[in-house]
This record gives sequence, structure tokens and C-alpha cells, in this order.
Amino acid sequence: MPTDFTHATTREPHGDRAQAILRAHPDVRRYVGKNPASLIIVVGLVLVQLSLAAWLQHRPWWVMLLCAYFVGAFVNHGLLVMVHECAHHLVLRRRVLNTLTGMLAGLPSILLNSVAWSTYHLRHHAYQGVYAEDFDLPSRREARLVGHARIPKGLWLAFFALILATRPLRSRRELAALARNRWVLLNLLAQLAFGPSVGIFLGGQAMGYLLASLFFSVGFHPLGGRWFQEHYLVTEGQDTYSYYGPLNRVAFNVGYHNEHHDFPGVPWSRLPRLRRLAPESYDTLVWHSSWTALVFRFVLDGHQDLYRRMIRSDEPACDPSGSDRSPGPTIAYGGRESRVGRSSE
Repeated sequence: MPTDFTHATTREPHGDRAQAILRAHPDVRRYVGKNPASLIIVVGLVLVQLSLAAWLQHRPWWVMLLCAYFVGAFVNHGLLVMVHECAHHLVLRRRVLNTLTGMLAGLPSILLNSVAWSTYHLRHHAYQGVYAEDFDLPSRREARLVGHARIPKGLWLAFFALILATRPLRSRRELAALARNRWVLLNLLAQLAFGPSVGIFLGGQAMGYLLASLFFSVGFHPLGGRWFQEHYLVTEGQDTYSYYGPLNRVAFNVGYHNEHHDFPGVPWSRLPRLRRLAPESYDTLVWHSSWTALVFRFVLDGHQDLYRRMIRSDEPACDPSGSDRSPGPTIAYGGRESRVGRSSE
């Protein structure tokens, strides 16, 4: 059984692969841009989730839980994907509007500070696999405590929403930076206003529905397989994996993870076209077809644990704040930014 993560002997692959795709397929530039339709999706999903919460307030608790599992989890997960889109500024042209849209999308999750999550998600792209900087990685203490037994792994997955939110706390520097970020504080104020308002105006069971939807959307649910799909090692030398199964249709193509890491400036709606444009780059990689199978494999297989991740010592691929410091048009690729012709959009 492993007692540590796998140590990479090469740098992260996304920058090199993206440059190769750019050379072979210059047309990839036209996929880079914004998708303002995501704002409509955010507003619609928020209204759906709040309407369901209000309706379920006066239904039996078991109806509430079933609805949270079979409907609310998908709605909440869709909103989390939209938070992810906003983190990469892929919705609207002005960054402040993307930030505000991300805050709106995160509110029904109750516990999610979308600005804080976006901050360390961009660091995941910039420092993929660098243990001290990439908070998508579990901590060594976390991996050691969870171990290989089924019950601890099941509990870890069931409460993954809380675990994911607390990972940046292992770095005092990161915690101090978040505390100084006025947008993080503004988002926190919005959360503190929104959560109690739901409880007061819609009721406690409505709040329970929103929280259950959050925990199911990232936990013990087919959607929870996403967290094992993205970077858990399956084959030697490959530390990012895509998912090409049917749930991409309701998950806004978030399974196209290699494509996203290679070109984080491409919005969710164009990722399948990116794969079709460069099949020689993506069809040769190992990929997954079932999130559900990944959930069961992780929990039931005694050889699966949280150490199945790759770590490396590396310099950041770009400014970890995610800011664009170049004066001209840019295209984001593999966590880096390269000055190229402006997208047609």
C-alpha cells in the first residue's frame, strides 16, 4: 500500500500539449472567448433551486431527501460548474461581472464562498500537483486518516463538501490572503445574509434541501465520481483524465478535463468541439466513461486511497492570481498565457 503520493519526474503536460495543438490546429483560437448564455443558465438554475426549496418545505422529509438526490444534486452541481466558469472569466467580458455571477451561482450551496474557491482553483491550474500550492490535492494527514477501509472512505466522500472548503486552511499564508481579499469578505456577507433569509422566509426544511443538494452533488452520488476522474492516477505518467460519459449533458461538459486544463480560456459549450478538432491529442489518452463506477471503485476497492495523486516540484505556469498582465490579446493554455490573434468572438 502506498504511504505517499506519486512523485512526478516531468512538469505538468498541459502547456506543451496545448502548444502542439496550437501549431497543428491554429483554428483552436476561435473557440476561446466568453459564453454569456451561462448567465441565463445561472439565473434559471438559482430560480429552480429556490422554487423547489419552497415547495419542499411542506412535504415529508423523505420526499425532500429524494428530491435533493435525484434533482437538487444535478441543479446544484450545474451551479458549481457555472462558478467554475466564472472563476476563469468565461461568462462576461468584465471580470467584476464574472465575480458577481459566480457569487450568485454559489449562494444556493449555502456553504460555498465562490470567490475563495475561485482563488485557489486558479492556483490549482498554475501549480498543478505542487503540494504546498495546489489545494485540489488532499493533505498527507487527510490521506493517512482516510486510509483504505470502506467506512472511512465512504464518510470522507459523504462529507466531501466540508473537506473541500477547508483544504486552504492548511496554509496560513493562503488563509491570511483570503482574509485580506475584499471580494471574499463581500461574498461571505452575502452568504450570511442569504442562508438565514432562506431559513426565515422559506423554512428550515427548505434550507435542509439546499444543503442536502450540495452534499449529494459532490459526495455519495454519481456526480461525486468527478473528483476521482479528474486527477486520480489510473495509468503511469498521466495525471489528468477526462470523462466522456452521458452525464456531461447535465454537467455542462465539466468532464472534458484534459481539454479544459489545456485551454482554460475555452468555455464549457465548446470543449467537445476542441476534442473533435484534435483527436490525435485526446483520443490517445486514458479517459473514463462512468462516474458511478469510479465512486464504487474508490469506496469498495481496498487498494484505492487518497494517495493516488501525482505531486511535483515546479514553478507556476502563470500568475497564480489569474490576472492578465499582458498588454495585448491573449489565449490561455495549460495555465499559461500566450499572446496570439484575438478570438473572433
